[in-house]
Order: sequence, then C-alpha cells, then structure tokens
Amino acid sequence: MGGGILLFSLVFDAVTGKTSLGGGDVKLLFAVGLFLGAALSLLNLLVACVLGLVFAAFRLRGAPSAPCGKAVKGAAGEGAGASLEGASPESTPPPVDKAIPFGPAIAAATMLTLLGGPLVLAWYVGLF
Repeated sequence: MGGGILLFSLVFDAVTGKTSLGGGDVKLLFAVGLFLGAALSLLNLLVACVLGLVFAAFRLRGAPSAPCGKAVKGAAGEGAGASLEGASPESTPPPVDKAIPFGPAIAAATMLTLLGGPLVLAWYVGLF
C-alpha cells in the first residue's frame, strides 16, 4: 500500500509541479499497511480519504468567504496595495492555498479500521 501511494504521489508531483503528500504520510501509510494487511489497508485508505475530506470541508467552512483578488481596505483606508492589517475578517480571502494535514486523518482512520474494519469487510464480502 505504501509503495503504491508513494508512486502515485511522485507521479502527481511530477505532473502538477506541486507537493501532494509529505514523506511522513507515505511512511505512516506504509507502517499501517504492514500491520493491517492488504484488505484492511485499502479500507483504511478509503476511510482516511473520507475523514480528510470532512476535515478539509470544516476547515474551509470556518474560513472567511470573501472572493480572492478583492481590494481590501486597510486601517488607514488605502486601496488594493494596502496591507491586510486592520482589515476585518470578512474581507480577507480564505486560506485555500495552505496544505491540509493528512496524518491526523490517517491516524483516526487506523483507529476506526482497527475497531470496526473486520466487521465492515465481512459485511462487504457477504454482499457477493
């Protein structure tokens, strides 16, 4: 599992020119994959992705929702080139360019997978 994620991360980095996953995320997924095995490791990755999306949605929901590129007036009333000091929270753009940590989602997903993963896999396999 860790090797596949590393390969995906390296290809994504090469194509987009941006960093996708940190080395710690890949190492954590590798270690968890060794402990859980193949089937539970795939379930763990799925749960980690869902938890990461939920975490990112809550993080972006709490951010101010002003449109990016909008001229922000500073404390002294300057225009577009003004500093953001003294600007109201409603007028600052959301921090969408910041990295969202994936390690906490992996750790939480590992706990959930350890607690309920075998039951979920047994239910899923029973569908076929």
